[in-house]
Amino acid sequence: MIRSIFTWLAVLTVSLCVPLFLGPDASATPVAPWMLVSDDDDSGGSGSSGKSGGSGASDDDDSGGSGSSGKSGGSGASDDDDSGGSGGSGKSGGSGGSDDDDSGGCGSHCDPTTPHCFADQGDCPCGNEDPNGGCANGSGLGAFITGEGSDSVLNDDLVLTVSDLPPNTFGQFLMARATTRLPLSNSGGLLCVAPPANEKIFRMMPGAVSSTGTFTEGPGIVAFAKAFNELPIGEIDPGETWYFQFWFRDMGGPCEELSGTSNAVGVTFTP
Repeated sequence: MIRSIFTWLAVLTVSLCVPLFLGPDASATPVAPWMLVSDDDDSGGSGSSGKSGGSGASDDDDSGGSGSSGKSGGSGASDDDDSGGSGGSGKSGGSGGSDDDDSGGCGSHCDPTTPHCFADQGDCPCGNEDPNGGCANGSGLGAFITGEGSDSVLNDDLVLTVSDLPPNTFGQFLMARATTRLPLSNSGGLLCVAPPANEKIFRMMPGAVSSTGTFTEGPGIVAFAKAFNELPIGEIDPGETWYFQFWFRDMGGPCEELSGTSNAVGVTFTP
C-alpha cells in the first residue's frame, strides 16, 4: 500500500514538474495553433479513417467473422441464432446480422468509438509512420485507442484503452469537441483533438502506463468531466461528439523527442 502511494506521488510530481505541451486549461483556436504547441512546424494536414476488418459469414452457428486486418471486426451474417461475432485480429467485435429474429449481436467487445487520425499521411515528425495507430513511438509501433461499453451518458460505462505504448512511462487523455491534425514540437506525434472557437482542450488525470504498454480510462468519464472540467463547455451531454487522444512521455522514441501521441477516436454520446 505504501509503495503504491509513493508510486502515484512520483507520477503526479513528474507530471506537474515536467512541462506539457498543454496546460490544464489551455485554450486554442484553429487560427492560432501556436497556443497548442511550443514552436516549429504548426501546419496541419487532413486526417483519414482506419480500415475495418472483413465481414464473417456462417451457415451453422451464425457467429460473425473476425476482422481480417483492420481495427474493427466485421459484422456477422446469420440464418438462425444471429449472434454477433467477436473481433479476431481486428480490435472490436462486429454486430450480428439476422434473417429470423433480428436480434443483432454486439460481439465480445462493443466499441462505440470512431477511430481517426492514423499516421498514414506522411506528416509524422521524423517519418515514423504507422497506418494502424499514431506515429510510431519507443515501442516500435503507433499507439491506438479502442473502446468498450456504450455511448450512454446515463450509463457512463465507456472504457477507453490505449495499446502499443512505451511501457512503464506515464500519460493522460486529452478531450475536446473538435479535431485538428498538427505535428507537435518536442514530440514524435501529432495533435488530433482541438476545441471549437472560445472553448478548450481538457485533460484527464495522468496515470502510469503498464509494463505491457497499455493504459485504461473509465468507466466514469462523463462523471469526471462534470466534476473536473470547466462547466458548461466541459460537460458531456447527449447529442455531443467528443474526441479523445492519449498523450504520453516517450523519451526513447524514434524522433528523440520528449513525448508521443496515439491516434484519436470520436464518440457521439446518447442519453
